[in-house]
Amino acid sequence: MKINKIIIRVSHFFGFMRDSFHIDDVKMNIPSIYNEKDFDNDDPIVINDIKDQVNRKFKEDKKFEKVCRKANQVWVVLPTNETKRLLYKEGSLFYPCDTDNLIWKRNEEINKALN
Repeated sequence: MKINKIIIRVSHFFGFMRDSFHIDDVKMNIPSIYNEKDFDNDDPIVINDIKDQVNRKFKEDKKFEKVCRKANQVWVVLPTNETKRLLYKEGSLFYPCDTDNLIWKRNEEINKALN
């Protein structure tokens, strides 16, 4: 086990660093049939497929979903060995593309205005 992961786990046990998580705790591999060129452009079909795969993982593994909800993010490893960070808030996944970034910023501004 990695030393940083051990430090975070011990800190969590004693009630410290509750908002810190190791990337291995919020990372998942995406088994997919797409080619590398499908990931070069932000194709909505590919993005929705990735979100569907992550949501399926959330339904299967509640502990993983709970950790990702606390961290507000999910790291996915694509078949091209590229990693992408999906933002996860209030049960919604946001892929790092223009449309999802606008939706994320809008939701953040709404939450700030309401609080």
